[in-house]
Amino acid sequence: MFLNNVTMKSRGIIPLSMMMLICLSTTLASVSAQEVEFEVVTEPTPTPPHFNPATELAYDDGSAETAMWMTPEGVVDQGRLAVRFTPDFTPAWLTIARFYISDTGFTSAPLMVHVLDSGFSDIIIPLEYSGVQIGWNDVDLSSYGIVVTGDFYIALEWTVGYTNQLGIDTDGDSGRSWTHHASREPNWQLFSISYGMPGNFLIRAGIEEPQGQAATIESCDSGGEKKDVFELTEDVHVIGSGYTPSTSHDIYLVVGVATWADGMAIPSRVPGTATTVSSDAVGNVPPTLVWGAPLTPGDYDLVVDVNGNGIYDEDIDALDDMDVTLAGLFVVPEFPLGTITGLAMSLAALGALMIRRRF
Repeated sequence: MFLNNVTMKSRGIIPLSMMMLICLSTTLASVSAQEVEFEVVTEPTPTPPHFNPATELAYDDGSAETAMWMTPEGVVDQGRLAVRFTPDFTPAWLTIARFYISDTGFTSAPLMVHVLDSGFSDIIIPLEYSGVQIGWNDVDLSSYGIVVTGDFYIALEWTVGYTNQLGIDTDGDSGRSWTHHASREPNWQLFSISYGMPGNFLIRAGIEEPQGQAATIESCDSGGEKKDVFELTEDVHVIGSGYTPSTSHDIYLVVGVATWADGMAIPSRVPGTATTVSSDAVGNVPPTLVWGAPLTPGDYDLVVDVNGNGIYDEDIDALDDMDVTLAGLFVVPEFPLGTITGLAMSLAALGALMIRRRF
């Protein structure tokens, strides 16, 4: 196996490491027929824009001595480039994915942005980023509620080849830059092993303390669709976000409270309702059954006691209380069939009387 189809675009003196790569290409265990373009860049790399997170995780020196792109899925070989991040503190709220593009090529094509866990599995559905430009690109992740408690990856996947060359810092190697090739085993390999040269991809991450993201809770159906009005024969489920990953919290489904005041005692639960809900690996509460049919008519609120003190803390606990009139959810009373039939007949008789009076 050897590295082929490598194009060099010299804008200055080709670094010695690149010359060695060409000379030793016959000994490198690289993917066959994988079209990869490296580009020597001697211009200064601009600093990131003013939109900065509380903490930026970066393993490059801010300069791109070279760059490369990968082919899209299904073309020759599925290629992705990724960087492994270790948060300075945990849990951490992932707010920004940032990457540096040295050249967009013949067209500004979208890139797919992946957030992966420590086992290279997607944490969220990959995002299509269509605003790719030369320089630093910021992808706002703050609305996705991604809370990490350990290592994670940010990866770029190409939708069009020969476009969007990702900058590479070749002055050092942190051992955190990874490449993905569908034809290799294993698919994910360190860049230094895949291509036989040191380098740090210019991909960065922004994190913040998770307290900056309020926990949420909402009533829904079994599929996770928000739902506020229920019939007596339906089940009540909940969904939520913004919690510490893989953690259980006390939940209360209570008779509707007119005004929730910070520091008040949380009322007793409606009998037969759930006592806890659990978050998944990214801090979201998946559709969870909290009250099974038959239900009791009335107005109800939902509150998650995040800190487990039995007190409603406005800045900490999650509350669903104002979706229907002054309540989080409403269970519709079921009228007896005779009542409904009698009401319909009365309305019909009234309509007939009004018609006769008109003539």
